[in-house]
Amino acid sequence: MANKLYTDDVRARIPGLGKNLLINGDFGIWQRTASLNGNGFCADRWFIARNAGSPDTVVSTPYTTTPGYPFSGHDPVNYLLMTVTAAGGTNNNLLQAIEDVRTAVEQTVTMSIWVYSSVSFTLTGYMWQDFGPGGSSNVVPFSGGEAVLGTTWTRVTFTGTIPSVLGKTIVGSGFLGCAWEFPGNVTKTILFCNAQVEIGDTATDFEARTQERELALCQRYYEKSYRSDYYPGDATLYGHRSMAAPRILGNGYPMTSINFNTRKAFTPTIGLYSTDTGAVGKIHNDSLSLDKTAEVYRVGEQGGAIISGEAGFANDQDLLSWQWTAESEFI
Repeated sequence: MANKLYTDDVRARIPGLGKNLLINGDFGIWQRTASLNGNGFCADRWFIARNAGSPDTVVSTPYTTTPGYPFSGHDPVNYLLMTVTAAGGTNNNLLQAIEDVRTAVEQTVTMSIWVYSSVSFTLTGYMWQDFGPGGSSNVVPFSGGEAVLGTTWTRVTFTGTIPSVLGKTIVGSGFLGCAWEFPGNVTKTILFCNAQVEIGDTATDFEARTQERELALCQRYYEKSYRSDYYPGDATLYGHRSMAAPRILGNGYPMTSINFNTRKAFTPTIGLYSTDTGAVGKIHNDSLSLDKTAEVYRVGEQGGAIISGEAGFANDQDLLSWQWTAESEFI
């Protein structure tokens, strides 16, 4: 019972999290980018880790589906499309961190995902316990491989038990990692959809959430001011924040606050962007038609403040505009 309470506690702290312990399992939300070439986050919460040594070219983009083809009871809007150009390396990984290493301890879990590939290959699924920076060494409780047939949709499932954390040193909350590993020695195109991790020994129907609910879950780890179809670094006013400069403004003078829609998992890293050029760490002075350096301070899980970062930042009542991002991911 106590072990089940750990998982229930995670769900209680993350409103809207249900049967599926993964977030954005249908790859429907892409706040950071419309295309990723290499390592990093693609769809929200999903991280691509390419092989070392001879990195393959791995391009990850959303792929709009044809309606009417449900997988495990859910007809997704997007697939994750991965184009892999082999470079003689080893394996690449599609990863997600489930908040709190205590999640699902001493319980059986099943991970599942739908996969389509231009060629046949073996997909390996595994989970690991990460106890936080400076905590106990990672533990990999289980892994397994299953064949993916070329040009055929396959639901790949793996089942195993998550070990106890008794006696482990946990720094912060740590996380329970989930990964699908695919070989990098063959050029191929792969589609992924409807990924799920759930308690139990059976892969059940995919848990579909509303777009609003899924976005709120994603925003616990990443949020932006930009309109949904614009990305960090884009030069745009869509979704921007603005203000008239205070009457007393000097270098390091506090100007305004940033308030998040969703409380973050931990104190986030905030990025500022010029609305005119997309430059990082800049606010645009619309009245002077110049980018000016700005900084953030006193950041917490629900927001922070912006201060001017250079002398001559603005004149009294100049119009200032900017975009922002806030990130508190575990990977």
